[in-house]
Amino acid sequence: PLPPSPGTPLRILCVSTLEPRKNHRSLLAALRQIAHSHPQLDWELHLIGNRYAGAEAIVHEVQAAAAADPRIRWHGVVDDHTLNQHYAQAQLTVYPSLVEGYGMPIVESLWHGRPCVCHHSGVMAQLAEQGGCQTVDMSDASALAHTLVALAGDSVRYAALAQEALARHILTWRG
Repeated sequence: PLPPSPGTPLRILCVSTLEPRKNHRSLLAALRQIAHSHPQLDWELHLIGNRYAGAEAIVHEVQAAAAADPRIRWHGVVDDHTLNQHYAQAQLTVYPSLVEGYGMPIVESLWHGRPCVCHHSGVMAQLAEQGGCQTVDMSDASALAHTLVALAGDSVRYAALAQEALARHILTWRG
């Protein structure tokens, strides 16, 4: 993984079903803040994940955000090959979920050698302890915005997180 080179956007990937506890609203609010406060920062957000029954309001919010800002793209459900391509093209991932049983997208991000920004408590914090993750209070859109801007501008911190992600021992399904 390499930080974005000059003239290329920070490519952010979020893999998650669109449902309330996954907290896409804070992620979208953080990106609106970045767009307003840091218009010089070039970024893209790629969202991959299915709709969740009963959470159509979040689907509509994501669709509206994508319609309002072409840097936001929701790809819906994709096959494994396409998902792997998105991981390969991303500089970092964001997993804004507030409550999880495990947090598989964090582990997938690390397995792909991509730093992950995730919640500062619960299982997300436990997964982050071993490195490769930057934790933040995901219920605070301003804190998330600050974290993303800081990582975009700090190639040393980015490189350290990427190296930690690559160094982690991630079990396979067989393992």
